[in-house]
Amino acid sequence: MQRKERLGFTLVELLVVIAIIGVLVGLLLPAVQRAREASRRSTCLSNQRQLGLAALQFEGRMESYPPLFDQLPDQKRTSYSSERWTTWAVVLMPDLDRDALYQQYATGRTPLPEAYVETMLCPSDSSKPRSGSVNSYVANAGRAGPAVGQKPANGPFLNRIYERHAQVVAGHWKDGQDHTLAFGEQIAAGPYDVIGWSGLLSEPNYVDQQHLDDTMVEGDPPQDGVWNPAFLWHDSPPTSALINGPTAICLTNEMPPCAVVEGTGRYVGIYCKPECTETMRMPNARLSSEHGGGVNVVFGSGRAMFLRETIDYDVLRALMTLNEKKSDSPKRSFAFDDSDLN
Repeated sequence: MQRKERLGFTLVELLVVIAIIGVLVGLLLPAVQRAREASRRSTCLSNQRQLGLAALQFEGRMESYPPLFDQLPDQKRTSYSSERWTTWAVVLMPDLDRDALYQQYATGRTPLPEAYVETMLCPSDSSKPRSGSVNSYVANAGRAGPAVGQKPANGPFLNRIYERHAQVVAGHWKDGQDHTLAFGEQIAAGPYDVIGWSGLLSEPNYVDQQHLDDTMVEGDPPQDGVWNPAFLWHDSPPTSALINGPTAICLTNEMPPCAVVEGTGRYVGIYCKPECTETMRMPNARLSSEHGGGVNVVFGSGRAMFLRETIDYDVLRALMTLNEKKSDSPKRSFAFDDSDLN
């Protein structure tokens, strides 16, 4: 008797095939995600390398390293009452081939251009929009504390709003540009054109020294502080200052503990009561990323690398100072081994 040929699959066979496909997809997806993140991390590192090279070009043109905050050229501002100050990122725009954008900022007109610059965004920052003056990168502003204490030995980016003639020149890099951090990542970084420094009030054309004096506790130094777009080192770091550390929370029964002082768009200042100053002054002035395990960084020479989050803080602090022996570091005689970076 002739048997009929089977023309299909049994239900059991279909279920087995589906199960095998499911297992393969489950194995493949993590590999695809890892490959995508590797690509994003590589782009992120490339962006920072461009910032490092732009800073070197600026240094070559101006014979000094870029400032953290600076004054816009008086001859380009449209009026005396227009915006006067800006950030390192805007200052570097001509060296990032975005001179036309810089010229818009230089007029001091408001509202701000708020232009999207792809170089300023790390693709791994999933929560940030792909629009406006979004930013993922911060500059090494040296030691945490009031602007009156800033000096070149502590870090390469200085606040020229506070001190017009502050600058880092070639002779300051005693530890070498190849061993001094310039830029890093920060998840919480604010817009690249907004100054985070509590030394400014609502008027755009001056720094109010009386405001700085009013934030003092008797016997203590001024309580102004920097938080955007910058990262800082501490003598004794709180956990919120560590790479990928937790965000500091201001614990106080007084409401509100801090008052936001709005500028006309270029800057935002925050005045904090003394008991709240330390946590609110610079809760995010650290390195952080979504890569997992560390952050991308760039040195003053333009060298770029991935820095692990478990790095010893003494090593991190030494990497942030230009001249450890003349810095305010609590360990001025500290010397690290290159293997400490791995």
